[in-house]
Amino acid sequence: MKTKKTFLITGVGGFVGYNLARHYSKYYNVVGIYRKQKPKIKNITLIKTDLSKKKLSTLLQKNHLNIDVIIHCSSKTPVSKYKTKNIYSNNILQMKNILNIRQNFRKFIFLSTMSVYGEINTKYVKESYRGKNINPYGLSKLKCEEMLKEFTKKNKISSYVFRLPGVVGKFSHSNFMSTVIKKMKENKNLKLSNPSSKFNNIVHVNLLIKYIDYAIHKKNHFGIFNIASTVPLKLSKIIGILSKYFKYKKKIKWKKNENKTFCINLVKANNFGFKLKSTRKNINEFVQKN
Repeated sequence: MKTKKTFLITGVGGFVGYNLARHYSKYYNVVGIYRKQKPKIKNITLIKTDLSKKKLSTLLQKNHLNIDVIIHCSSKTPVSKYKTKNIYSNNILQMKNILNIRQNFRKFIFLSTMSVYGEINTKYVKESYRGKNINPYGLSKLKCEEMLKEFTKKNKISSYVFRLPGVVGKFSHSNFMSTVIKKMKENKNLKLSNPSSKFNNIVHVNLLIKYIDYAIHKKNHFGIFNIASTVPLKLSKIIGILSKYFKYKKKIKWKKNENKTFCINLVKANNFGFKLKSTRKNINEFVQKN
């Protein structure tokens, strides 16, 4: 009888980590790492710890756990209200701790961020783009990407970096689309800018899971990919779709904003074989299951 693989998923107390753990627990053994908020997920092994402080290898040995696949979601962000300097050091320490578990895992998925690009001054941002004034959160993710790349080469494993936009789904928060929908549902006033700008900075968590699953089952490789929606839509069009769905009647105040907007280039992800969905389909998935 074939033994089930064991997935180590960090940040299961958060929105993305929770959804990943719940999904993979249906098919594999799952070890979920959380720091404060204990998730209610059946049939997984939960470990409460601060990955920036305690040795993960010791905790895994203590619980007799052998890991096959790692999905690293945990991260300190500006939203978490950590001091700026602590965000950078904390995220680096977390990655070091995970890479030092000294186990024979063969797959590693790292969830990075569009913040690695800093201030963007181009219409379509590619993985090779380097912007200016990258904040400590973005810098920490860049450093973690470099650490994983070096580890991958040295240990000949398969690893993938997903640079993510706003990830949405039921109970999602702290991103543009989630905030807009929350205000519409509560019938609050909306002030937005750049109605003519095109937008594809969104991915539904259910679709993200499919992309992660696809990467996990690929042969040994290291890759960094932008993940977002295809077929960008004008922001005014998106707001119109949402207003109609949620029966939002208040007049939206569009303000002038001279900040340049951008879309996310997905050529590399498409060439790799990810079956990305359109902006409209990601939005429809969100509103229908929200």
